[in-house]
Amino acid sequence: MFNLVFLIFEILPVVFYVSFLKRNKHEGLQVIFIYCLVSFAMEFVAPLLKNVFGIDNFYLYASFTIIEYTLLTIFLYRSIKDLRLKYVPIIGSVAFLGMVVASFVHNRSSSFDTTSASGENVLIIIYSILFLYSQIKNPSIFFVYYSKKFWVVIAFFIYFSATLFLFIYAGNFNDQDHRNYWYINNIFDIIKNLFFCIAFSMKKNKQTQHPMENMYADI
Repeated sequence: MFNLVFLIFEILPVVFYVSFLKRNKHEGLQVIFIYCLVSFAMEFVAPLLKNVFGIDNFYLYASFTIIEYTLLTIFLYRSIKDLRLKYVPIIGSVAFLGMVVASFVHNRSSSFDTTSASGENVLIIIYSILFLYSQIKNPSIFFVYYSKKFWVVIAFFIYFSATLFLFIYAGNFNDQDHRNYWYINNIFDIIKNLFFCIAFSMKKNKQTQHPMENMYADI
């Protein structure tokens, strides 16, 4: 039953994006839509690749981690408007590439790419904090929660914060451990997708920016 609920929430963001397509045009959310499609497709493609073609779990998890990191970093890089902060995702991506190479060289005996996955968690959390910081520090943005991107980034922050320690230890899990603890990932994945649905269903905010001086224009 829980697996069915999980799959429903995997496809829901895709449905919401398409259903409210006019609201999401020109909002910079196309990358998140692609990410949701890839995430949903992996639920069916991964078992197929493993059972039919015999591809190891390590490579399946690692491939998804690389795709996920790339898409989310593109989104966050574009969303961070402060030029002084944009260098952080660039440096972080170089570090992530090093983690991927090291993981493929040294951790191939593991069933889970814990180095790249936990490294991705830390980096996406940092990028999310930078985005939120830049929004708060921008005096022209008064209500940050009116922005679709705000809810998407909050989804990132909650999910990657909640699963960080799970991914750190996942490389040492046996099959029983995976069954016992992986529900943590699934629960917060559902929460993440719920926030995506909220973002995709929001009306376009034509007045996201509220210059502070306008608050007193009529005084």
